[in-house]
Amino acid sequence: MMTSHREALLAWLEAVPFRRQAAERLIAAEETVYLVGGSVRDALLGRYGYDLDVVTEGSAVALGRWLADALGGAFFVMDRAHDVARVVVRQGGAYYHVDLAGLRAKDIEGDLRARDFTINAMAVALRPGLGELLDPTGGLEDLRRGILRAAYARAFADDPLRIVRGVRLAGAFGLRWQPETEGLALAMCEALKGVSAERLRDELFNILGLPSAALALGHPVGRQVLPLILPLEAPHLEVALERMRLLEQALAEVEKVDVPYRAALEEYLRQALAVGRERRQLLKLAALHLGYGAAAPQKAEESARRLRLSRREGIHLRLALQALHDPLWQGAGEPEPLAIYRYYRHAGEAGVSGALLALWAQPEQARDERRAHALLRAWFTQKEALIEPTPLVSGQEIAQTLGLPPGPQVGALLDALREAQASGQVRDRAEARRYLERLIEKGAS
Repeated sequence: MMTSHREALLAWLEAVPFRRQAAERLIAAEETVYLVGGSVRDALLGRYGYDLDVVTEGSAVALGRWLADALGGAFFVMDRAHDVARVVVRQGGAYYHVDLAGLRAKDIEGDLRARDFTINAMAVALRPGLGELLDPTGGLEDLRRGILRAAYARAFADDPLRIVRGVRLAGAFGLRWQPETEGLALAMCEALKGVSAERLRDELFNILGLPSAALALGHPVGRQVLPLILPLEAPHLEVALERMRLLEQALAEVEKVDVPYRAALEEYLRQALAVGRERRQLLKLAALHLGYGAAAPQKAEESARRLRLSRREGIHLRLALQALHDPLWQGAGEPEPLAIYRYYRHAGEAGVSGALLALWAQPEQARDERRAHALLRAWFTQKEALIEPTPLVSGQEIAQTLGLPPGPQVGALLDALREAQASGQVRDRAEARRYLERLIEKGAS
């Protein structure tokens, strides 16, 4: 951490052209504008970030609309009643946010004293050369000492979600909970039952986005919080955290995986199944349910409903965990092509997550690495041959050529033909027709 806050803040603003441009515009605003909260914290730590958090002594909505026009960005009113707005600007393929808010007290010091944690309760006036560091709660010293401390005694009573945010902040920055703050958080955990599912979901996924989410959730506050967000009973908590820890160890090394499909695997993990929620986070959520064995898919569905996840996310969770109980895992050695086809026929893209859970989230003695690697190799390098073979004939052709009426029989023949293609029994249209004729004859006899 740099000793001069001005040097640290100027370096942070200059490090990203968008930050500098936005700051230059905000300095020119009529009302005083402050860089606050996470932006000041990250600047003092020299951490990268896409967002700017600012507070204005004037109207945040009016300032946001003006700033969006000046930067050529999009403008959104987030909460008109509380004067909160957002500007989103795309530059160089990345999206940057400026979150703007009006003062939540009569002055900036009162605003800072009403924030969640001291490390988020610092501000600097945006003016040429920058203003003095405003730090009424001692956040800079706490940051230097690596301590997470509530900004005021009623911080969690006023918004219990701050407890979950504290779990994330401690995990993200390697902070130690100040004993009094930890006691306040533990005493208020039950109040999380009154927080909306959407707010809990978003903060939980922020935690799951950390490289060491298992460590953060393994803290006493995290252990108290997790069963209040997810339907995880205490006896299963140790298994849940251990499985996620194993998964995170592997995810941390994914860029070193020596396979030809590594880039495709990384892209798979980065893909968002809902706005702001990547498949990597969903994989960690799935791992938290592994301690329930055969009941894990149903338990994950309950979690998906409780968190108000999208339908696609809920299905993905269920299928990924069901895939761990597929008959394919009961064999030994390399799985047969037909077994791989049937595995993905049922699980679809979630089958990749199932294979990753089998490979990365199981104790070493319980892993079937050969079969897991075969499944991943098939999805990323042999998809057309093993998983989605190109149809050699259509259902309409089957009906016309073999004189069958459209219906379930044609569908069953198509399924059988796909399996024959995947297993290598059928390679062209002529073989496909002979294969279908034999099936018809066999059925007739």
